[in-house]
Amino acid sequence: MEPVLEASLPRRRRALRRAQSAAVFAVLDANDRLIARFRPGTPAVWSTGQWPWIADVEAATPAIRDELLAYLQRSTMPSVAAISGLDDADAESNRALGVVGNWRAVNMFTNGRWIEETARHFPTTTALFHDVHPKANLGFSALEPHSHIEPHVGPNRGALRFQLPVIVPGDHGDCRIRVGDQMIRWREGEAVVFDLKTNHEAWNDTSELRVLLMVEIAMPLPKPLSWVNRVAQISYRWHPSYRGMPERIADLARQSA
Repeated sequence: MEPVLEASLPRRRRALRRAQSAAVFAVLDANDRLIARFRPGTPAVWSTGQWPWIADVEAATPAIRDELLAYLQRSTMPSVAAISGLDDADAESNRALGVVGNWRAVNMFTNGRWIEETARHFPTTTALFHDVHPKANLGFSALEPHSHIEPHVGPNRGALRFQLPVIVPGDHGDCRIRVGDQMIRWREGEAVVFDLKTNHEAWNDTSELRVLLMVEIAMPLPKPLSWVNRVAQISYRWHPSYRGMPERIADLARQSA
């Protein structure tokens, strides 16, 4: 996906951005091939016990929820389409993302930096992740009532996604995610970690908002694969959907203040 503002750049600058995107795609693809060759059989869904900090985050779910509810009382999460730099004409932008309904988010950390305009609303939540390295795109992901994120794979190859259910309405299973051939039914406070390159989709079949706390972390790998993966994770900052994202998030936060 190409951000709307980049589509209006002069021809030479647009060509440079496209070359930059091609280089990022090449690095991510090479990283994925190396992992597949030298670390085959990595799971789609990982045991959360491999990361000691996850238990602390799960235990803090009530405090995280309190900060989130306070934020939602005074602000509206922007759409993921707007954060990604797409034209936020709801129906068209959501279809570009493969979403039936609406998907919203608020990010506190993106592309290697904290975003003060949003992070200041979540001091307890952000403190839990200050010593988690490397990480990308720490924030809350909200799926509106009767919405469906269609099957897709994440572009950040070599990364895992941690998700903590913070607000899960309805009956058990009304809010769920499919990762590969596993169907995971969300329970508040029970985290999941999965491989972003695995095909996945999510549903909110209720009449209320569903919200997850999420962060992308590097896949645990032996050296030298971990070094290559680290380079790939840094290069991801220039992926077309993510470059310029901190500035867009800060602008959206100022607009909603």
